[in-house]
Amino acid sequence: MNGNLEDIRAEILEAKGTDEDLHLDKLIEAVAYPAEARPAASQAAANLIGEIRSSGNLGRMDAVLAEYGLKTDEGIALLRLAEALIRVPDAATADALIADKIAHADWAKHKGNSNSAFVNILTRLLMSAAWCLRSGDGGPVGRAINVLSTPIIRFGSRRA
Repeated sequence: MNGNLEDIRAEILEAKGTDEDLHLDKLIEAVAYPAEARPAASQAAANLIGEIRSSGNLGRMDAVLAEYGLKTDEGIALLRLAEALIRVPDAATADALIADKIAHADWAKHKGNSNSAFVNILTRLLMSAAWCLRSGDGGPVGRAINVLSTPIIRFGSRRA
């Protein structure tokens, strides 16, 4: 990989859609880091993480991760959604994936749990999205809510 931004963009576009296993060796080689430097880098990263955590000054993403950690079903659902959504090429598949991960999770148990207003708003949005996604089974009005809200939920999910 070159350091030139245009070359990097071209390489990214060229790699789009390729098999990850086949591409991984090339990427590892491109960012080769000497084995003898790894322990010092790991220690520096651990120290930095420790300082951030002990400061009590969590950023938005840290606050989200604190509330929706991988020890919760909802945290796992969000992680799976984030990981899979970047690979989904079409709206219909994205909508099905989002509905699968969001509609049936128990977001309400996280309501008001965080000291972060951002996380509490996110929780309310997830509760609302789940309700809208489940509304498709509730007759004509429910289907209308579902149809109208799905593109908005898809947009928000992709942006997040």
